[in-house]
Amino acid sequence: MTTDAVGKQLVQSLTTQRQEPSWLRELRTVALEAYERLPESDGLDLRKRTAGPFLPQDPDRACPERWEIMTPFQQGEKGRKKAEVSRLVYANEVKTTHFLDAEVAENGVIFADLSLAVRVFPSLVKPYLGQAVRVERDKWVALSGAIWNTGVFVYVPKNVKARLPLQAWWQRTIGGGQMHPRLLIVAEAGSEVTVIAGEVSKLTEPGFSVFVGEVFAQPGAQVRLAFLQEHDAQMTRTALIRSKLARDAKVHVLVHERGSGVGQVDVVAALEGDRSEARLDGLVLGAGNLQLDLSLHAEHLGRHTGSRLRTRTVLTEQARVTCRAVAPCEKGAVGAHSTQEEQAILLSATAQVHPIPMQIGNEEGESSDHAVSVGALSQEQLFYLMARGLKEAQARKLLLKSFLSPMLEQTPMALSHEVLIEKWLDRKGGK
Repeated sequence: MTTDAVGKQLVQSLTTQRQEPSWLRELRTVALEAYERLPESDGLDLRKRTAGPFLPQDPDRACPERWEIMTPFQQGEKGRKKAEVSRLVYANEVKTTHFLDAEVAENGVIFADLSLAVRVFPSLVKPYLGQAVRVERDKWVALSGAIWNTGVFVYVPKNVKARLPLQAWWQRTIGGGQMHPRLLIVAEAGSEVTVIAGEVSKLTEPGFSVFVGEVFAQPGAQVRLAFLQEHDAQMTRTALIRSKLARDAKVHVLVHERGSGVGQVDVVAALEGDRSEARLDGLVLGAGNLQLDLSLHAEHLGRHTGSRLRTRTVLTEQARVTCRAVAPCEKGAVGAHSTQEEQAILLSATAQVHPIPMQIGNEEGESSDHAVSVGALSQEQLFYLMARGLKEAQARKLLLKSFLSPMLEQTPMALSHEVLIEKWLDRKGGK
């Protein structure tokens, strides 16, 4: 059976088994046609994986319910029970956990499986699904649009402030290229929400994944999203998160990358509304043979918009990372301002990092600042700390934590991120 035929069979199977509405069936069909038509992306050729794009799955494959990357986020806030953490967990293709705190639900917040939401809340999903990230963007986005099968829908009504974070996790032990997560966040005017989303994989055969996240921040809304990835060397993945900001909206996206394998992550904020603001951060802890291309992209379209793009990278062994910070100001983006800051520490002679800040101006009055630094740990600072009684490993760890700490300021569940950083540094910080 040809690849195209398998794709059509998958689309038919998904729409039939899940009783999806006709409008979603049409979206999937259009996406599949785009996948068949579009050329491969320049940055990532998923077809190099021997598994092929539609390897049949083994639904009975065991998948643990907890991994290190998830545990710190599921302990619950101080004084709250662990079970009260609002979360939706997928193990391979199966939804294993779904809990929404009553305090959040009573305010009208929807935190649901996307496959269910398209049937139960079509008027809330249909205007947004596939509108921030169009399938024509590239071949792999089109693939995701055609056969995504696990997704999360977050909806926050007007002026509602969801105090507690919502967590969505995808765990994977099955290879191939048939499972692609989807995230859709809609924050109505004046609302606030915090979402933790994470992907983790432990594979025995090659696999790949396309993650697509869409964020819609209506006038005056505030959205905070932390996106975590921890994949092993068998995984090739690409992730695209695109936010659309209306007037006075604010979006903060943190990408926390740890693990190995081959990956491409693209975070885009379209600052369409006047006075909208975006903070895009990338925190990368790389080891092994990690090959990662991370892009932070703020599109200044409205008047008096602001963006801050930052990356902090710590690499060891043979890890290779390219970090891009791009902030184009389109015609009409009067008074736009952007800052770009990229810093990296290399712990081994074989690790490589390539920071690329870019500012593209098409409007008078726009301004920008950028800074780049790459190097090893300061020997003077190490000597200073060791002279005061710290062992070398302790001194190195303290300096690395200090280097990474600015990325966690005003970050959702910062203490949980600190725990993960601590564990990674215990294993890799001395190398």
